[in-house]
Amino acid sequence: MPKKGAKERKSIWPFLKGVGGFVRGSFSVLISIVFLVLILGGVGGGTPKGNIAVIPIHGVISGEDVPFAATVGSDQVVKWLAQANNSEDIKAILLDINSPGGSPVASAEIADMIQRIDKPVIAVIRESGASGAYWIASAADKIYANKMSMTGSIGVTAAGLAFPGLIANYNITYRRLVAGKYKDAGSPYKEMTEEELALYDNLLMQLYDEFVAVVAKNRGMTVEAVEELATGFVYLGTEAKELGLVDELGTKQDAIDYLAKEIGEQADLAEFAPQPSLMDAFAGASAKAFYAMGKGMSASFDQSLTLELR
Repeated sequence: MPKKGAKERKSIWPFLKGVGGFVRGSFSVLISIVFLVLILGGVGGGTPKGNIAVIPIHGVISGEDVPFAATVGSDQVVKWLAQANNSEDIKAILLDINSPGGSPVASAEIADMIQRIDKPVIAVIRESGASGAYWIASAADKIYANKMSMTGSIGVTAAGLAFPGLIANYNITYRRLVAGKYKDAGSPYKEMTEEELALYDNLLMQLYDEFVAVVAKNRGMTVEAVEELATGFVYLGTEAKELGLVDELGTKQDAIDYLAKEIGEQADLAEFAPQPSLMDAFAGASAKAFYAMGKGMSASFDQSLTLELR
């Protein structure tokens, strides 16, 4: 008679065989998707065709794109703006904005590039054009906003977790080793001193003053008038229009129709969008996404307080 163990191995073999087939099939599908993405990406890798460039500014504004995250990198947007400006076919640019803001440097980089463009640039704020995103919008020739959009939020924030009390309660020692007495200012492992708080407050006010000055210049307003509006809170599109923060209430299509009249041609949209790389296509939401997550987490702990226009 066959041994019991042999029967068990024989009975489980079809299951293992099925699992192996599933894995092979899944891998084949994955490879096919990768090549399809690469082929499509390669076709659309240049400047899109059309007479009105539509450049998306969606998600948190940062210095670089984070794959599979709701962010937009200033490097990418500046590149798109340059392509649109250098294209003979493109006559105008539409900034499609839906962003809560983000990095002050990244926001300023995009806004500075907009002001170098010698074609009409219109910003349209759909759901949100707040803080750093409003900084960018203010650099455009004209701002459209949905009447129910969240607009403005002129201000700066620096926030981070702190748990020195928790450390003390669990008898954990924070061993402070620094070269430069303010090197760990804002560390989550200790209370900030009055001197450190004053340093951060000074940084915030410098960024705030720069933000207010830029908006005042871009919108043709006095610094005092912008300061009255720069509470850090958002305004509905309707109120933003009354306060002079936007020019027109309307939709993306309204902005497109306006640009079509400006250039004297029927609108033919050149939609800009990021092209996936081989790593993006192959890794999917695994290796690169987790790398970005880990990078962001480590950065927040190492540099406990992050200055943002949000």
